[in-house]
Amino acid sequence: MRILLFSFLFLLAGLFYLLEHSLYGVRAQVIVSDSMRPTFRAGTLVFTLPEPKQWYKKDDIITFRPPRREIGLVTHRVMRAYISDQGLRELETKGDANTNGDPWTLTPGEVVGKVRFWIPFIGFIILILQTRLTFVILSSLFFIAAVGPELLNI
Repeated sequence: MRILLFSFLFLLAGLFYLLEHSLYGVRAQVIVSDSMRPTFRAGTLVFTLPEPKQWYKKDDIITFRPPRREIGLVTHRVMRAYISDQGLRELETKGDANTNGDPWTLTPGEVVGKVRFWIPFIGFIILILQTRLTFVILSSLFFIAAVGPELLNI
């Protein structure tokens, strides 16, 4: 039972790490809106990998940092990839469920990576586990599981 609990907590810690950092280029993100329906529903956990900057193309689903926006990462589909008049590669994006395209143009440097695989609905669990109350509860359970049996042997 202890090994199973420690394995589960280790897996959760790894997922939380990927939500804040990347590991060997892999980054995890929870989709929090339905702008990519029907491809992704809110609560889907997506994993991205960076690609060479010139390889992003039409219909790729990418995660990026929107320019001049104070929001976090966004995952949308590339609608158009082209070379601008200044000779820069630029991308236009749009959420699958949105009527209009995004109000910005991206450069490949703003792209975190291309979505490679995803797990539906698991993101809701991760969002719940990221709350402080859940952290306190899980930490307490971990402490009880780790130390409790030792206290009973005293």
